[in-house]
Amino acid sequence: MILREMDIANLFHVLYTLLFAAQITALIFYVEPTAPSIKSVVPSQALALAVVPALSCLSLPERIQSFRSSDCINVFLFFSTMFDAVQVRTLWLRLASKKLAATASVCLALKLVLLFAEVQGKKRYLHKKYQNLASEMTSGVFA
Repeated sequence: MILREMDIANLFHVLYTLLFAAQITALIFYVEPTAPSIKSVVPSQALALAVVPALSCLSLPERIQSFRSSDCINVFLFFSTMFDAVQVRTLWLRLASKKLAATASVCLALKLVLLFAEVQGKKRYLHKKYQNLASEMTSGVFA
């Protein structure tokens, strides 16, 4: 095991669980009759909901067994955050449903926190024998 503490992995699990709960809430609000009537919204939200457990399952082995952050998770969270930011802006401008816009904002904030947490280097959490690795071995997409 590379990490000294399992508390970091537990923190990621809590963040992914909160994102999953927020995505479920957003999906429920999109199904309501007062929600914007766009045909692709419900399937895209269902797909976004399905991705969260997959990311959580991928994050734990990457966090524990790898010297560097996961490129796949980082790239996905980056682009997902970019596209969600546009969607949240549109929801707030349309004012179709304030609770839907607020829930989408919470999802965006959680993805930003997850992106920031996933991008962080793991060098300080490595055992002493691994702390002298070259920075190319421990850097990710954004570092």
